[in-house]
Amino acid sequence: MKVLYLLTCLFVVKHVIPQNAQEINGDILARELNKVADSVGWSFLQNEYNKLRYLETKPDGEKLVKEIAKKIGGRMEEVDIALKRLKEAVVEDQLSSANVPQDCCVDGEYQENVRFRTHVSEETFCYIRPSYVSGDDISFPTTKVLEAMKANLNVKHLQFQYIGLKTGLFINYPSTRLRDCDSYDPRFRPYFVSSTATIPRDVVVVLETSASMRGDKLFEAKHAALTVMETLGVKDRFGLVVFNDEANTLEGCYGNQVVPVTSTTKKSFRDFLNSQQAQKGADYDAALRKAFALLKGSSSVEAKDRDQILLFVSDGGDNSGTEGNPLEVIRDENEALNNNVVINTYGIGTGINSNEKQLLRNMAEQTLNNNSYGHVKRGQCEFITDLKTTSLRKVMGTYYKYDSLTKSTSPTYTQPYKDFFTNDGDSKRAIKAVFYWAPIAPGSNLSLCIVMERNNTVSDIENFNQPISGDFVYHRWDLNRWPAPFCRHFSRYATQAKTTVKLTPDAFKEASLYTGVKETGVRVKQLKDYISGDITTNPGLKTSAIKSIRLTYPMEKLWMTTSKEEAPYLVWRYVMTEDGVQRQYPGVRLTDDYDHKLRPCCILIDNSGFLVMHPYYIETTSPIEGQIHITYLEGKISRSLIEENIMYKQPCRDTGNKKEQFTYRVKLKGANLGGIIDSENGYELRPVSGSNVFLILKKRRSSDEDKCCDSEYYVSPSSIPCGTEECSCLCYKELSFNECRNEYNITECFRTSGCSWCKSDKNGNLVNGFCDLKEICPSQQCLKDVCIRKRCGPPECKNPPCDDVSNVVIYASASGGAVVVVILIIIVVCIIRKKKDGHDDTYLDATHEVTIFSKPTSDCIDYNTVPNCYTSTLSVTSEESVSSNAS
Repeated sequence: MKVLYLLTCLFVVKHVIPQNAQEINGDILARELNKVADSVGWSFLQNEYNKLRYLETKPDGEKLVKEIAKKIGGRMEEVDIALKRLKEAVVEDQLSSANVPQDCCVDGEYQENVRFRTHVSEETFCYIRPSYVSGDDISFPTTKVLEAMKANLNVKHLQFQYIGLKTGLFINYPSTRLRDCDSYDPRFRPYFVSSTATIPRDVVVVLETSASMRGDKLFEAKHAALTVMETLGVKDRFGLVVFNDEANTLEGCYGNQVVPVTSTTKKSFRDFLNSQQAQKGADYDAALRKAFALLKGSSSVEAKDRDQILLFVSDGGDNSGTEGNPLEVIRDENEALNNNVVINTYGIGTGINSNEKQLLRNMAEQTLNNNSYGHVKRGQCEFITDLKTTSLRKVMGTYYKYDSLTKSTSPTYTQPYKDFFTNDGDSKRAIKAVFYWAPIAPGSNLSLCIVMERNNTVSDIENFNQPISGDFVYHRWDLNRWPAPFCRHFSRYATQAKTTVKLTPDAFKEASLYTGVKETGVRVKQLKDYISGDITTNPGLKTSAIKSIRLTYPMEKLWMTTSKEEAPYLVWRYVMTEDGVQRQYPGVRLTDDYDHKLRPCCILIDNSGFLVMHPYYIETTSPIEGQIHITYLEGKISRSLIEENIMYKQPCRDTGNKKEQFTYRVKLKGANLGGIIDSENGYELRPVSGSNVFLILKKRRSSDEDKCCDSEYYVSPSSIPCGTEECSCLCYKELSFNECRNEYNITECFRTSGCSWCKSDKNGNLVNGFCDLKEICPSQQCLKDVCIRKRCGPPECKNPPCDDVSNVVIYASASGGAVVVVILIIIVVCIIRKKKDGHDDTYLDATHEVTIFSKPTSDCIDYNTVPNCYTSTLSVTSEESVSSNAS
């Protein structure tokens, strides 16, 4: 593949070199690039589409958002019913230890399953039991629960079902091979804990670190505190107090309030806890006052709608002094909070005397508190004398079982799964936009937003092509007899006699008709017969997908004739459509989960200053591990372009790492639209029309080694702090981020992931706009009383009018008609690497074998972690119509 890429470059370059070195012309390169595009069939296919007649319609955004929201809500209701049905079966079931099911951590008789995209068995469930849970006291669900799980398979968009029991047993259906079996305990997971209360929680752990806690006691206590933190969900908050003779918390904003549980705050708590050592004595009074201060630091209005819990861990030995009394501190502090705080105490070790035990019991009972200030919520006291036989992590991790609050009787929505996505082909442009909002499902607190360009129209093909013999040869050669023998094409079984078609879930009216149905010979024949017109029963295909199959078929003849002659260096030829159709030549089988929309996108972005061609690429003997920016090799040219304001820095927020990355953009303006000549620095730059490529002719000089950047070119911008130099490496600056409030100290709301622009208060009154978390303002209306102190600018503000939003800048992915709001358009620059040894060559992989900037550290890819890539934002100017178009 590398050789072929170089041949392509040489093919283009040989037409440029003969020109006068003093008068280069980027149009020559542009013409050659256009020839390459034509040989692939871009102009040909465009002409085919231009021949068609189109019907222009104006979409009804208000109707569309309601229809989509209703469809999503309907699916959520189906899941809700399925979960309730499963819950009833579990509650009514007589657990038994007689029939032990399949162990999830042992290989079983599993078959590949298209729906679940792994090897499973739908005939049984499997179980996980943590290593510290005795198997003698474990009972398992019976076949009644299994039958309920099987019945739920009729809900096509419902995937794995699992059950967590109070005993620590985890049930997974369908059974499959799992990992981390010894340590996984469902009782410590947010999805389990969220079902034990109807409102969010504020939890403060108070942990003794006196000298008597040395060794296993402090180690186990730290582990238990972290376990408590991990049980909390996205709406919960956490605080931590460590104490000996003094009480301490994390510095900064952590010292006066409980904070949201995010990846950033959890890391801060872990680091703080790991740094603690056992020393000195133990002052209960100071510890309790500090803990209550964290709870008081939250708004008193918010506290009414939250469960407040204090978990106190000690091995005895309070030395608060003769005048101190922990029970009086609890009385005074908790009465100020209307007795809203529940206290659980945990005594560990064998050194606790009877008086100390009674004190811990009284602290949990709050024996001095008076119900006249609010109902006293009695907590629990636990003593763990032998940490080797009784798990403090288990006891503290299930703190919620003692809550006096009503438990949730309906399914709860926990943190949604977020996978990394890429989006290519978008551009930056300003549009007049209209927002349409609609709630998705009752009780979910989820809303749908559609952003549409004002007066936008959608084009649909009016005339419909008739079936043509041979226009649909499905890629599954093992299920569909191909009309030609196999050949070996770059280590793949292929046919050069035909193109083949691969369908993705987007080609079907319901994605489950593809993802939930196993492809068989009968299934492939149904698709083929319907597309050819032999049968009239639609197997679930969208009309637009059928049109795309027929309209892309003429590409086959072009690729087999003209394209092979004009571009013999091309290995594969593809055409991919928005409605889930991919046609490729030579015909080849793809993996079942191959989806061209989900593939990593490999792009050379020359108007960002990355080098496409350079002598270094030919002269170097070292492997090229990534794209190289001009600042790393051509310092003089880079400085000149910056001085001329042709190349300038472009910021982009990496919200996951709380950093603002800086790359460059190259753009010719004004009198320099045709390019520039810089004799002093010895170079000439010309644009290549119709592309984002700039052609540079440079005189070689002895001082060409000058650079703007001393770092290696493959180092991520997230690893290089920005300096004060105008010309520098690709670098970053720290974003001003308030960890404790989980928000950025910025005013550009729509450039921040997870934020929303609030335009009205709880009662629907218009207010000055302010930025806040999406759960606070899911539909631009603030849901909580906390908004009162944010909604006005000047103190005299009463009920200000709605701001003019005609110039509000948002970030959206625009494609044709209706679009969905996103924050970042990720542009990934990647390179090809060698094929793995022993790789199955009977079909193409679902994704290319590529590496993004740096090689992965393991064979497992974490899709929750954003790769090291350069990002670019897409801005759209919005003209909102909040009152008339919001639903």
